[in-house]
This record gives sequence, C-alpha cells and structure tokens, in this order.
Amino acid sequence: MDLPPFVVAALEYHLTRFAGDGPDGLVCTAEVGAETWRLAHQLDAVPDDVLPDVTVVVVGGNDVIHRIRLADSVAHLAVAVRTLRARGSQVVVGTCPDLGALQAVPQPLRELGRQASRRLAFAQREVVVANGGFAVSLAAVVGPIFVDRPEEMFAVDRFHPSGAGYRRTARAMLPSVLASLGLREDVPVGHHLPLSARGSAEDPDDEAAEVRSPWDTEQRSSPPGRSCPPTARGSATGGWAEGRA
Repeated sequence: MDLPPFVVAALEYHLTRFAGDGPDGLVCTAEVGAETWRLAHQLDAVPDDVLPDVTVVVVGGNDVIHRIRLADSVAHLAVAVRTLRARGSQVVVGTCPDLGALQAVPQPLRELGRQASRRLAFAQREVVVANGGFAVSLAAVVGPIFVDRPEEMFAVDRFHPSGAGYRRTARAMLPSVLASLGLREDVPVGHHLPLSARGSAEDPDDEAAEVRSPWDTEQRSSPPGRSCPPTARGSATGGWAEGRA
C-alpha cells in the first residue's frame, strides 16, 4: 500500500477536526510500488529543515507480492523506526494489509497472500512497538470494511484501494497518531502502544500470528545492495507520509 498525496490531506483534515489545530505542515515522500528497503531513500528525501513531530508509515503489501523474505523486511522496518525515533519523531506504522481481501485474486493464491500478509503484519507490529513506535493492525481496523464493501473500497483494478479506501485507512490510523502526539490517552482495539508506554499490560493479539505461510522457504532475500545496514540510517519502505503536527 502507498500513501498518495491526497491521503496526506485526509490526515491533515482529520487532525484538524479531532485535535482542534491543524498541523503546521505535512511532507509526503511515499513511492508507488516501493518495498520496505526503500524507506531509507524516503528518509533521505526529507529536507534537512523538516523536523516532524510524527511520521506515518504504511508498508508491507509490496514485500509480500514480491516475495521479500520476512526477516529482511522487518529488519529494514526496525532500522527506519529507530532512525526516526532518534531524530525525535513519533512513529505510527500501519502494518501490512490483509491480502486475502483481494477478491480479484483467485484461490489458492489469495489464501497464500492472506497467510503471508498476516505473518508479516504480526512481525511488523512486534518490531515497531519494541523500537518505540505505535503500530496499527490494518487487517483488523479496516480489513473487514474492504471485504464487506469491495466496490467502494477498491479502485477499478480491484487491487489498489480507491480514494475512499485510502481515506478510510487514514482515518483508521488517527487514534494512534493523536496518542503519539499526547492528544489522547487510550487507543482502540487494533492499535498498539510502544512497549515503553505500555508497562506490564498485555497487548491483545489481533494478528493471525499462528498462521505459517507456505512461502517461508520460497521467499527471496532483498536484492543485492539492499541488505539491512547495521546502523541507524535504515532501509525499508511501502508508502509513508511524514508530517509536522
């Protein structure tokens, strides 16, 4: 999933509506069709004078489609989250959507996509909250709507979200965005606080963590030159918007 510019506008609208004051500005460096390793390049594209209060990331679908190895994908995401936190930005990550909602994809391929996407989403959630970010399980908070209302939520290609689908996703992520900014204390089901903010409270498991993808031994590693660096100028991608609120 990518975040087109109008989704950034949707986030700004909802922040204005729910938080009272709109953000000072929003910057979008999303790349259509990007895999998680591309997040490093998206971070580099942010102007040096932009110091975001919160960064919103939606990533993972392209990693599943392109059969990127799960361990590589989440390693890149972990580095990106750590990089942003080190820069002083809060981070909200929308985890990989449920590709089982793609009714245009025939079975059994759709079921393989469902299993792989849910396993990646669970791993993403774990690594995001462990590194100080907020995670939003998109399969839980918007997945059922995409299944129940495909004509409205999907574009004409029945693969990418429609404008309404993107706006619904942006609105679904808002509770965690507001919580990251200190504008609300609680978050609904499907939203996950950083481990450092959660204390000893258990985090409900709304991802299908037990699902094992048949692709586990088939997935390819990140292409040459895309391996996860050991330092904090990370790699990773999907679509993401960065904003100053």
